[in-house]
Amino acid sequence: MATYRIWSLLTLGNEDDGFEVNDRIDSGSVELSDDATCADVVKALIANGLISPKTTPEQVDMDDASGVDLFLDDAANGEPLFQLEREE
Repeated sequence: MATYRIWSLLTLGNEDDGFEVNDRIDSGSVELSDDATCADVVKALIANGLISPKTTPEQVDMDDASGVDLFLDDAANGEPLFQLEREE
């Protein structure tokens, strides 16, 4: 298990020109397993009241390429939504 700091991302831009993260807001933390799936992260964000209970994993793209942090984007338009930073 690992603790992740949740950052809600405020963006500028649009689907055609692309998005840029303008700011981020500390939105709490969550415990996730080391092999957490997108479904696990979506469930945790719902439990913390950060996204709608109707949100499905298919509506979110998760990138964990850094091996430490998790990045979640809107699957429909690529807008960055959340960054989950692993805390040591």
